[in-house]
Amino acid sequence: MTHLLFSIGLLVFGQNATPSPAERLSDALAKSDSAVAIRASNGPEAQRLFRQALEQFDALIRDGYRSGGLYYNLGNTCVRLGNVGRAIVAYRRAQRLDPTDDRIRKNLEVARRMCDVTIEKPATSALLETILFWHFNSSPRTRMTMGLTAYGLAWLALLGRLFVRGRSPALRWVALTLGTVALCCGASIGWERVAAANRLEGVTVTDKVVLRKGNGDYYDPQFDRPLPAGVEFRVLESRADVKGGQWFHIELADGKSGWLRADQCDVI
Repeated sequence: MTHLLFSIGLLVFGQNATPSPAERLSDALAKSDSAVAIRASNGPEAQRLFRQALEQFDALIRDGYRSGGLYYNLGNTCVRLGNVGRAIVAYRRAQRLDPTDDRIRKNLEVARRMCDVTIEKPATSALLETILFWHFNSSPRTRMTMGLTAYGLAWLALLGRLFVRGRSPALRWVALTLGTVALCCGASIGWERVAAANRLEGVTVTDKVVLRKGNGDYYDPQFDRPLPAGVEFRVLESRADVKGGQWFHIELADGKSGWLRADQCDVI
């Protein structure tokens, strides 16, 4: 009798049990994988599955779940649906939650190349990135590994001097060089994290975004052509128009600025 009641209880309450976040994520990933598998043979069905997966990823985020993996898979799904702006936003949020994942960095680079407009940085910024190429062209994980390795080798070099007759000057310079490398790597990672925490940035998520000379549609366009989805920018300030709509004063990578409606972008 007890076993019967237990079985009935499982049947009744099990059907109404709410799936866990892990189960919901697994289901969304399964739909995405199925879409990838049939994309070549059945495009419309694949798009339907991608949209379903996107809805499930969004539902998890609305419910308060956050992880680098969740945003990474959201970005992959947006790329497959051709939504470049949302993909870049998702990858950048994934990067903030998991800055050591090289997959996120590589897919973000792919999504950026899909944007219809490339905004060149000023010559001074380009020169700085060339000089500090090791900072801008490597992941935090790579720099952390390099810094820890250099730190350990620096101490080995210092210890080695204790056993070398005459306290070898060469080992001293090796230790100083490796210590400098470790210090630079640590400073690079620290600066990057502080800058990310204090710098408000965003991405256009709709096409034909018209930057204005002021915070309202009644201001003249700032540029001759509108911006596509996927353009990244820095937020300078936020202000409402006469109807209460929110606008952002933004600065592009080339230093040019303008105003855009808040509903045309997503702030990271």
